[in-house]
Amino acid sequence: MKAITSEIPAHDEVLRAIIATALDNSISHWADISDVLWHRCDMCGNRWATFKVREKGCELEGGWKEVDSGLVCSGLEEALRPEAKTPKHIKTILTTALVNRDTSEISVEVADCVMQFAVLGELLYG
Repeated sequence: MKAITSEIPAHDEVLRAIIATALDNSISHWADISDVLWHRCDMCGNRWATFKVREKGCELEGGWKEVDSGLVCSGLEEALRPEAKTPKHIKTILTTALVNRDTSEISVEVADCVMQFAVLGELLYG
């Protein structure tokens, strides 16, 4: 398990919730999505996805990024940095989700924010 900070681990269920919500149209206003591959763990039944994403209008061949839980974890770390321009309510939701292992508040807005940090390195789109 990776750590967001020394006190807050990035629980897999939180990362999976962000990925699933992102794929459910939350990033489609700024991103093109390709090569979605769903995985399932035979042991525990958990599902997650890997996929490629690029900013809309980016026609560069190297513009595609491979998205997996590691990239999403990096986006989560960036979104929670004190100096990040992440809205305060989103930081609160993310911190609560990580501390309590509760994904019920991972909304379209929250997943979109984390994915922008993961793919674009900053929050550019609303």
